[in-house]
Amino acid sequence: MNQAFHSRSFTRSRLALAVILVSLFIGPRAQAQHLELVYTFTGGTDQKKPNSLILASDGSLVGTTALISTPMWGTIFKVTNQGNYTLLHAFASDGTEGQGPTSLFESGGILYGAANHGGKVNGFLSDVGTVYSLGLNGSNFTLLNQTFNAGAGCTNPVSIVLDTDSSIYGATNPESEPNGTLFKLGAANAVSPIKLLYGNIFNQVILGPDTQGDLYGSIQNGGINGAGSVFQSTTAGVLIDLVDMNYSDTTGYTPAQLLLGKDKNFYGTTTYGGANSVGTLFKVVPNGTNSAISAFATFSSALPGGSPSSLIQGADGTFYGTMENGGPNGTGDGTVYKVSPAGVITVLASFDNGPIGQEPSSLVIGSDGNLYGTTLFGGANGDGTVFRVNLAVDPLDGSPQGNGINYSPWFGYYLSGSYPLVYQYYLGYEYVYPTNTGATLYDYASGHFWYTDSSYFPNIYDYTLNTFLYYYSANTPHRHFYDYNTGKVITE
Repeated sequence: MNQAFHSRSFTRSRLALAVILVSLFIGPRAQAQHLELVYTFTGGTDQKKPNSLILASDGSLVGTTALISTPMWGTIFKVTNQGNYTLLHAFASDGTEGQGPTSLFESGGILYGAANHGGKVNGFLSDVGTVYSLGLNGSNFTLLNQTFNAGAGCTNPVSIVLDTDSSIYGATNPESEPNGTLFKLGAANAVSPIKLLYGNIFNQVILGPDTQGDLYGSIQNGGINGAGSVFQSTTAGVLIDLVDMNYSDTTGYTPAQLLLGKDKNFYGTTTYGGANSVGTLFKVVPNGTNSAISAFATFSSALPGGSPSSLIQGADGTFYGTMENGGPNGTGDGTVYKVSPAGVITVLASFDNGPIGQEPSSLVIGSDGNLYGTTLFGGANGDGTVFRVNLAVDPLDGSPQGNGINYSPWFGYYLSGSYPLVYQYYLGYEYVYPTNTGATLYDYASGHFWYTDSSYFPNIYDYTLNTFLYYYSANTPHRHFYDYNTGKVITE
């Protein structure tokens, strides 16, 4: 190293750096995110293939596992942001409580859900599905439905919702029938079909912007073209096709998700079609038979991937979603992405069958404002995970590379799966303290506190030694620093 050059150039900037250390002025920061592991499923009593994650009123995350394999017919679980797991309920091994739980919501401290298979008809085990309730603490599991009516095609519920009249409504997806139904769980918990729906691959039924309690939903193979549809139905079964998709439209086809946006329009994703043939984020302005559909954003195989599996919206209008495959890292194991209110797509995290999992499915905004989700596969045991995408500003300016690895143009590669504890490949373990500019680090090897940023690294201010250091980043068994105060090289 040209010691004189580094000494002269760094001396001129020491006063500026000292000012920064004192004032920590507020400046623009890159919005880099970290993919972090929250919980790994083992395939034991916690089972596998987690899904249907929701944010509960106590701040925890509640979800289901939906593996349909005797004697494991699914579970309902709770996980805290810190990864503390609680088994709330394991479905009975005889299948009478249901098999393969899907839809889940909470009201007044009570969980309500649907199981797509299992249940009883006339006292005998069948495959018609169930609707159930469960206390948020895991107590009082109760079957709410008497039976689903196989003769009317009203079997195998996939989605339920609590309407404004305090009744539960839902949609069925019978595997043995060409069409499904909308149903109501009425008096004495009787299941009443209210409308036959043409098509049998449903995603979810949701409430609309009106106060009448109308139901809205999407059908993957519905509509006059069989390419998908978005519908509206009164609770009395008066149905309107809002949108009939087609295979040649740039707005996409085969709808995968639907949600009510903050602007009272509907947004959803399609699996196919669009300008790149791998789907879109579409917008529907509801107006009866005159409803309009448009492509809000167009997907590609790399940005953000393919096979959309969830869609939510943040308070600022930003959309967040998951793709079960594809993505920029080339492994095809899925992504978490966001779409700005202006329609700009950004990949927040990508998966590559590492310890954080693969094929992300459900997604929710947690009590801390970060994104939480589940993967169907991967993790240390291959049985799925709960993960977090930390949306906090990253003072290291890293961008996700997949499998918990981030790359910073000035700090280099580092593992961020346990962020704010990171592992930089040459420096070792560092604990990151977010500041308004730059990064304050606790260096585990030396036990010292450091400060640095993109303008000064590999120059580091060591709070403990009260000196400025220059870090040699060469790949050697030892770390080397030049101490500007003493003029000596420190070797660790």
